[in-house]
Amino acid sequence: MEEEIPAGAGPPLHVHDGEHGVFTVISGRVRSRAGDDEFEAGPGDVPMIPLGVPHAFEGVEDAVALVMLTPGAASKTFAAVTASGADPATDMDTIVRIAGEHDVRFVGPPLD
Repeated sequence: MEEEIPAGAGPPLHVHDGEHGVFTVISGRVRSRAGDDEFEAGPGDVPMIPLGVPHAFEGVEDAVALVMLTPGAASKTFAAVTASGADPATDMDTIVRIAGEHDVRFVGPPLD
């Protein structure tokens, strides 16, 4: 999926219990943490997030990334959140509940 990542925005620290993740930064810059590693990625960089590793990210500047999760069950999480109309700025309780139904756990705060 293609994800827009606004500057200063991104999800809290979370874990995908059933999926590996990899993303390709198409434009902009993204700061990420995966486990104990912190890094900044720009256009063409392809960070990998192994199964079960806590991770978070935020736009250093407005960014676009191509996100791939395998085997792909997380697409149900994103579809359910979209269908609910939940807004991350005001409805994180709903998002956390929906994510938990799809093997995604929030385990900490966003990057600061």
